[in-house]
Amino acid sequence: MKTKKTLLGLVCLLFGVLMLFSSCKKEEEPVVTEDPVTKIVGTAKLQAGTSGSLANALVSIYLSVDDWNSYNSVATADVSGSGAKITYVFSEVVPGNYYLDLWLDADNSGDWSLGDFVGWVGSGQKNAPSLSPFMVAEGKTVTKNMDVVVI
Repeated sequence: MKTKKTLLGLVCLLFGVLMLFSSCKKEEEPVVTEDPVTKIVGTAKLQAGTSGSLANALVSIYLSVDDWNSYNSVATADVSGSGAKITYVFSEVVPGNYYLDLWLDADNSGDWSLGDFVGWVGSGQKNAPSLSPFMVAEGKTVTKNMDVVVI
């Protein structure tokens, strides 16, 4: 009888020890998250009543108006879509201030000329655009949409 009680006691003790250890929290592994990507995204669309396709448009960012005037872009965007509306994405942008434009060189002249499609972030008219700078902060996505006109 004593052996049965001892055996039963050992089983209870073992069960208690297992319960104690099972209730202990495991050390949680750290959650690894990727740093947010700094991006510029947006849409460009032709003004109402304008026909054409923006499928092969070049969307670019610049560090200064002087860089814009000399076609010295920092990066060009990945563009998707066709017809009167496209979307664009600049991925992994370095934080800072930028100017943005769209250009579709319809006659392949290398300069803005009659028949080209142009758009920019800012104000002004197609014969006198005024680009406005905008800031892109670390880990943020900035949305900039443009209306596109024909020169």
